[in-house]
Amino acid sequence: MEQLSEKSKTQYAINLAKQQTNLEQLQSLIDFIGDKYLDYGDRITKLEQQKQDLNNRIIALERLKQKLQVPKNKEHLNLIILIETAAPGEFELEVSYLVNRASWTPVYDLQVNTTEKELNLTYLAEVKQSTGEDWHNIPLTLSTAKPGLGTLPPKLKTWYIYPDDPIAALEERSVPAAGSKMDKSSKRRRSRAISPDNQIPMAAAVNPPSIEAEVVAATVAKSGSVVTFEVSNGGDIPSDNTPHKVTIFRDRFPVNLEYVTVPRLVSFTYLQATIINPSTGVTLLPGQANILREQTFVGTTNLDNIAPGQEFTLNLGIDEAWKIDRSLVQRQVDKKLIGSYKRVTYAYRIIINNLLEAESSLKLTEQLPVSRDERIKVRLIQSEPKIKQGEMGILEWNLTVAGGEKQTINYQFTLEYPPEIKINGLGI
Repeated sequence: MEQLSEKSKTQYAINLAKQQTNLEQLQSLIDFIGDKYLDYGDRITKLEQQKQDLNNRIIALERLKQKLQVPKNKEHLNLIILIETAAPGEFELEVSYLVNRASWTPVYDLQVNTTEKELNLTYLAEVKQSTGEDWHNIPLTLSTAKPGLGTLPPKLKTWYIYPDDPIAALEERSVPAAGSKMDKSSKRRRSRAISPDNQIPMAAAVNPPSIEAEVVAATVAKSGSVVTFEVSNGGDIPSDNTPHKVTIFRDRFPVNLEYVTVPRLVSFTYLQATIINPSTGVTLLPGQANILREQTFVGTTNLDNIAPGQEFTLNLGIDEAWKIDRSLVQRQVDKKLIGSYKRVTYAYRIIINNLLEAESSLKLTEQLPVSRDERIKVRLIQSEPKIKQGEMGILEWNLTVAGGEKQTINYQFTLEYPPEIKINGLGI
């Protein structure tokens, strides 16, 4: 192709000299040269990109090579103890010490049985450590204490307020940083006692983690508000700073099931389970939970700190057990002004059909518009069943509907405003 290009250019030069080339032929030559230029430019760009990618790979491999060649530093501890004996005899010496770079994070498997109205809770711990020493078949103690956070409460700083000023906004408002994580170990028994990680993992698992068929429950001990879990067989925890799962215990709790719907936004219902952590139970620390309904994985959530005797709620996703039909049945504009105000009346009807065989509870939430202008007034004038309007225009009915039965909800509200005002955001 290049030889053909060179011959073509030479021939065109001869023809131009002899004035045997017309404008059309000259334009064809220019187009040909332009196409070749663009083609060569693309090739050069691709080759430069390939060269850059290869250089990046070489740099990464060189760094990995250096990392593998450099020996890992190992920490050594020398302990000198002076002992004065009163008489000949034998004794055993047990040494406990604190090291950092070891922690555990609570995780949960929460399986709800809607038929039995029961929650099967599996309390797990993801243990990780990079102390430089692998832990093999050790008795493991997990503690809720946080020695790394110190023993003194934080001190308050002066709380300043100021107008919206860019200079004042630069005022330093620091928060005391948390200390390092610590763990307690026994040298003779090679046991490990570690405190929970302060961080909650953000990445949600796509599928619930598998659990070993043989589960070893932990022994629970309380000392004030601090709880320890002693796992008789902690397994092997290598010093690789990656999470390794350990089962703390399993338990069952009764649940109260309730359906929730917001007809203004969606025409289906959600199932919620309310559970009470028994007063004789243990604190459930903040952590990620995998939620299963029967045998189906429905999602993940982050549990807050749940103390013994405290109630908490699990959302179990969409449930097709109800049919919800919401419709606007009236929009009436009064022909006469009320004083100097225009009044419009809106009426809604919601028909609820319980498709379940058993009687069930349903919390239905509706909403009235909220005025940001004192000249615009919104009033609830009728509701059946009767309820009181809540804050920010919220209307909430707690219903009990028999299996296979229907129930109708009606409500009306008025909107009053000066006729010269245009209402924005009504969305009716």
